[in-house]
Amino acid sequence: MTTAARGRGTDPVPGDERVRSVRGIGSASLSGRMGGHFSVGASSPVSAPPPGGDTPLTRACRELAAAALADADPTVVTARLVEAAAACAREGVALGAVHRAVFDNVRREFEQLRTPATPAGADRRLWETLENITVAVSVGYLDEARTIGAQHHNALDTVTASLLGGIADPTEADDCGIELAASYSVLAVALPPPRTDSDAAQSFRTGPVLSAAPDGRRESGGGQMLRRVRAALAERGGPNVLSLLGRDGGTVLVPASASSRPDMAHLVVALTEAAGAPITATVVTAAPRVELPASADCAHELLDMVRRLRMDPGLYRMADLALEYQITRPGPGLDHLGTVLDPLDAQPKLLETLRCHIGNGLNRQRTARMLDLHTNGLDYRLRRIGRLTGHDPGDARGICYLRAALVARSYREQER
Repeated sequence: MTTAARGRGTDPVPGDERVRSVRGIGSASLSGRMGGHFSVGASSPVSAPPPGGDTPLTRACRELAAAALADADPTVVTARLVEAAAACAREGVALGAVHRAVFDNVRREFEQLRTPATPAGADRRLWETLENITVAVSVGYLDEARTIGAQHHNALDTVTASLLGGIADPTEADDCGIELAASYSVLAVALPPPRTDSDAAQSFRTGPVLSAAPDGRRESGGGQMLRRVRAALAERGGPNVLSLLGRDGGTVLVPASASSRPDMAHLVVALTEAAGAPITATVVTAAPRVELPASADCAHELLDMVRRLRMDPGLYRMADLALEYQITRPGPGLDHLGTVLDPLDAQPKLLETLRCHIGNGLNRQRTARMLDLHTNGLDYRLRRIGRLTGHDPGDARGICYLRAALVARSYREQER
C-alpha cells in the first residue's frame, strides 16, 4: 500500500519551503515580539506606546482617531490597521492583546486631539469607529492566523508522509517543533460516514454542531467531523502525535515512549466522541522509524480485514486478528478456502446470513433481529448453509471452517 493510500485523501505538500515557512519564532518572549507593534507596560498587559513611539499599529490608531474627530473617511487607514493586525498574528501576539492595544491607543489619541472646537458628535463617531475597526482587526488577524495554521498543518503532513515513506528528516520535524520518537505505534483509522442534516439537528440535544468552515463558508458534514477528530487528536494525543487523515480515515503515528504515549483505547474513545459515531481502528505497536512503512501497511491490512468481515467498530490489535491475518497469506490453502462458499453464490441471502451471524459473534437473537427473522427462520437458513457447503454452522469445527472461508472469499473477490 502506498503512502498516499495510507493518507486517505490527504494532500501532503512536497518540498522544504512549506516546512521552513512555519519555523518557530525562537526564544524571544511574548513581550519582546509585541514590542514592534505596541509597548508593554509594567502595570497592564498592553499600555500606550512611549512618547515618540512609531509602529504601524500606533500610526494607524492615531490616524483613525484623527479621522473620527474630523468625520473623515477611515477606509484607507483601516486597511493599514488590518495589515498591522495581520503582522501581530504572524508574530504570535494574542488577538485579545491586539484589540486592547487598538482600543487604548485610539481612545488616548482621541482625548489628546480633542479641543473645545471639536465638532459635535465626536464621541458618537469615536464609538462607531471602534465598532467598525473591531470587526476589521478581527478579520485581518484571523485570516492571517488561518494561513499560518494551514501552512503548519501542511508542514506536519509533509513530516508524517516522510516517516511513512521511510525517508524522515529530523531537520524538517525540528522546523515544525516536532521531536521525532525512536519508534511509533501505527493507528489505522476508518471514520464513519458524515452525518446528514437530520442527524445534525438531532445532535443539538447533546452538544453544538459546527456548520461553517474557518473562512465562513458552509462546510460539509465530512469536513466538520474531520476538524473535530483532528482537534481531539491534538488534545488527547499530545504535540508529537502525527497524522495523515482524510474524510474517510487515514494513519496516526503515536510516539511509543512510555512517558508520552497515550492509552490507545482511550484515544480511540476520544476520537469516537469527536466523530459523533463509532470509529474502527487497528494498531501495530512500537515500530522503529525504519519499519514504519511496513507497519502502516500491516495496520491497514488489518483494518481492511475488519471491515470486510463487518466486525463491530472499535480498536483491534494483531492479537485479535492473528488467525484471520494468517488465513489471507497466499498459498494453496487460501485458494481452496476461497471456493468453499461457492455453493452459496446462487443463494445471496444465505451468504448474507452467514456474514451477519459471524459478525455478530454467533449471537442468534441479534442476527435474527438484524435480518428481521424469527430465530427459527435463522436456524433454517443456517441448516441450509451446512447442507450446501458441507460445514455445519452449529458445529464448532464447522463454523471455524466457514469463518476462514469467508475471510478467504473476501480477498478472492477483491482480486477479481
